[in-house]
Amino acid sequence: SITATFTLKGLFKKEGIHMGRVEVNGGAFHLVSEPGKTKRVTSNIQRIFNLPGGEDKIAQPGPSIFDIRKFKVTDFTYTMNSFLPRKGEYSGTGMRYDDLDIHVGELRGHGMKFTGGKMYASCDHLDCTEKSGYEMYDLTGECEVGLGKTLVRNIHLLDPWSDADIPMYSMTYRNAKAFGDFLNNVLIESEIGKGRIAIQTITYFSSALAGNGAVVQTEGGHFKGTVSDFNIDNLVFTDITSGIGGTLNGGLRGIPDPMEMAVDATLSGCHFTTKELKTLLKSVAGITVPALNGIAPGQKFTMDATVTGPLNNAKANATLNSTIGQLKATAGIRNLMAQGKPIDITADIDTKGLDVGKALGLDIVGPVTLGARASASLGKKMSAKIDSLYIKSAQFLGQEFNGIKASGSYRPEDFNATLV
Repeated sequence: SITATFTLKGLFKKEGIHMGRVEVNGGAFHLVSEPGKTKRVTSNIQRIFNLPGGEDKIAQPGPSIFDIRKFKVTDFTYTMNSFLPRKGEYSGTGMRYDDLDIHVGELRGHGMKFTGGKMYASCDHLDCTEKSGYEMYDLTGECEVGLGKTLVRNIHLLDPWSDADIPMYSMTYRNAKAFGDFLNNVLIESEIGKGRIAIQTITYFSSALAGNGAVVQTEGGHFKGTVSDFNIDNLVFTDITSGIGGTLNGGLRGIPDPMEMAVDATLSGCHFTTKELKTLLKSVAGITVPALNGIAPGQKFTMDATVTGPLNNAKANATLNSTIGQLKATAGIRNLMAQGKPIDITADIDTKGLDVGKALGLDIVGPVTLGARASASLGKKMSAKIDSLYIKSAQFLGQEFNGIKASGSYRPEDFNATLV
């Protein structure tokens, strides 16, 4: 049902229809992308009303059509389907942009108008659900839509996992049919404000991070790109579960296929203890690392790192600094995205004056400067191997030792080492 109060006097002044209040209850809108008679894409709306269309048609500015002082929509369903050839397989997690089914519980707003080819409105409240399982408790913001762009300002989003403020969010597209391939054809730009953002929320919009339990507190940042290929600038964050934080810059491409995703990212000023690191690995990847127990308890490390290459076979460089010395590592990481397989790591490690005794709680060992090549497997059972080790200098029992070579291996049930 639709209820409206309006006046037609604006028509004589070419101002459109003025409406005081509009209420819609129990409505539905179904948009379908479908092949046209030629190679161009059309929609059911264009077909039913015989509207001109085509992939090259771009919306143009126009006159004032209407304005609404206040509006309210309840029990409304928006469905979007595509009968075009699918690009990629559905992962089984999150929304499908070619098969959306959104139910709006209530939408309240004010200041809606359609003028100059654009729709403007302020949303005072929106709660909705999508058949993937996503649920939004509350959304507020000020938006304008039209002429190939959707711009929303002063957004506040609340759902079961996140509570975020987003100063600006925009989507740029050639025309509405771009949403038929949302992941690749819609350019997104967003300013990220202060708030709590859970990866669970992001998973519903991009399933590549499914299974990641991280929840971060953000202080600011910028996002630009498509869902399948984007960059993040100066994202200042703290993981709520572990307390680990830092600043992230970089990009990710290849979404939604986990095995095709590639990363080029820099993490700076990341601060953590080994206890916090253990908590983060458990939360994000479900990995338990017993070897971290008792290592440098309470000691704060600061890390700067880069990660590049395919996410399932990435290369990483990291520098750790602390009051007990410095460690540098260059590593290869395999199977990070391969479910059911242990994560394999190979690394070249160099330390400079690292106080191993303080790190391990052993009074007999002091600062150590060394170079090593090692490998580890992080699965249900952890194992590690030192392929080569050269100790340039080390303090042991108060004595200085130089030029020591060694190798060894570690498993939870035993440890073996050979010194030369």
